[in-house]
Amino acid sequence: MGFNAGDYNRRVEIQQATQTIDARGERTEVWAEYSKTWAKVEPLMGKGMFSADSEITESRMLFKIRYSQSARAIEADLFRVVYAGKNYLVELEPIDRDEMHEEILIRTVRRD
Repeated sequence: MGFNAGDYNRRVEIQQATQTIDARGERTEVWAEYSKTWAKVEPLMGKGMFSADSEITESRMLFKIRYSQSARAIEADLFRVVYAGKNYLVELEPIDRDEMHEEILIRTVRRD
């Protein structure tokens, strides 16, 4: 299966969680841009759950991006993908599809 660049037609931003010190001297987590790239986006599934008198909606997306060393360095829970104004946390280590160094598969989850 070859790489078809025309399929990668959605712009996404990949962000990395970093720690900073706020004005009160306390550590806080902020998200910083890691890279912007073109992706193929595939919805995986969604479901609703109830927790403490509120409903939590969970949806999963698969982002397929072109292989690069920086894409290969993405780690679960430390990175997220911003797509269409929504944040999707990387939930599994990215996969080099077929180990061909053409495409990275990034499975994500979004909880509302």
